[in-house]
Amino acid sequence: MPSHKQSAIIKFHKGLYKLPAINTGARAFAELAKFRIKTSGNYFYVNISNIRGEVADVLVDEFSNYILSLMKR
Repeated sequence: MPSHKQSAIIKFHKGLYKLPAINTGARAFAELAKFRIKTSGNYFYVNISNIRGEVADVLVDEFSNYILSLMKR
């Protein structure tokens, strides 16, 4: 049985991250998984599902790093 994740939820604090960066990241990674973004309280929640098997072990970290890099622009 594969050990990769098929889905994940990441939360980004609104004080540190901007919604346009998260939306840009979701579009950039759209071929690798399905992304749903919700806002609740002080956080943006990114629900990632249908993660492609070959990237399942690294997608969450790579997506998070990409969002962080967008915040530096």
